Amino acid sequence: MAWFIVKTKYRKTLAAKDFYDFLGIENYLPTALISNKEKKLKPKVLLPGYVFINFKNKIDYNIINSNPFTSDVIKKNNAPIVIPDDQMQSMIDHVESNYNKNDFSSQHIGDTIEISHGALEGLSGKIIEIKNNKIYLQIDALKAKVEIQYQ
Repeated sequence: MAWFIVKTKYRKTLAAKDFYDFLGIENYLPTALISNKEKKLKPKVLLPGYVFINFKNKIDYNIINSNPFTSDVIKKNNAPIVIPDDQMQSMIDHVESNYNKNDFSSQHIGDTIEISHGALEGLSGKIIEIKNNKIYLQIDALKAKVEIQYQ
């Protein structure tokens, strides 16, 4: 199986996803739930203009061209960019990892916490900053700074 990135028409990313859903084509659109002025949760597209689509054997341009809300497959050197399943799954796991404010209510800068959701589950990191519904961890095992967003 292979994942491909499909470019959507301006402000039609959700419609493009809905069309693939209607056809029963496996696809993924990274979104986050945000609350609007009326305090209702609504999806926010994290990568506007793109939807990821999965084909079992090879890319099917007939399906892509049948979607009135898409324009083309993203290519490099005239070949469609292929995203391996494991890399796609890592992205999905990271985007879908959900935390809420209660998960961090008793944490402070300098505390060490263990990541309990997503692709980095099981790693520990030291809190180096907390602001705007985000916690920043320094994870020595990766020699990296990681951002965790909560609602």
